[in-house]
Amino acid sequence: MTDTVIEKKERIKNFSFQVIHDAPENSNVFIVFLDPQFNIVWIERPLLDLLGETLSHFSGKQIFEFITGEEIIALLLGPENIDDSFMISEFLFCTSPYKRIVLRNCSLRIKLYQNDRGMINGYFLIISQSESLGLN
Repeated sequence: MTDTVIEKKERIKNFSFQVIHDAPENSNVFIVFLDPQFNIVWIERPLLDLLGETLSHFSGKQIFEFITGEEIIALLLGPENIDDSFMISEFLFCTSPYKRIVLRNCSLRIKLYQNDRGMINGYFLIISQSESLGLN
């Protein structure tokens, strides 16, 4: 039996709540959910606020339109990187040609999201950053 859209949304919300709940007290956690083709489906509200854009600005577009850096792109495209955490010195979001937000010294984790039959439904990008490290 496959998940309904409502069940998928509920499972995504539950997963993001658990990740944030488990994060260290003095850290910011930002979650992005991507479909199997790396199109943005959902972005956690704190990251949207930080980027100063609405979900509709990102929804349906590939994550690669907004992030730069060969290191990060290689991590996302490497299936061997699922469930591992990686330290990223600079995570750059380009929300427009004139607007760039940099998260410094953060941890990136890629979590696979599968349905009950083992089919890949998407990926969670979990970006963690200590509040003491600040933003650009």
